[in-house]
Amino acid sequence: GFEMGLHLVVARSAMGAGRGLSDGLIRRLDEANNPAVLLSCPPTEGRLFGNAKPLNLPPGRALHIQRRKPRLVQTALVE
Repeated sequence: GFEMGLHLVVARSAMGAGRGLSDGLIRRLDEANNPAVLLSCPPTEGRLFGNAKPLNLPPGRALHIQRRKPRLVQTALVE
């Protein structure tokens, strides 16, 4: 949220993720073109955010979806 400085993190299992778009909150976040990070997800789930198609990705890889354009990124865990 630009005006309020609100940041929201929503996480869910990849299995049945396509059904998650029927959830009001997730559907509104997608409709508002909010950025999303999509980790590995079975391609059978269909479109989830923007034009991104789910992919089976190796650990640490994800799709960063911003302005409906997916980009492959590498995540890191710092200990």
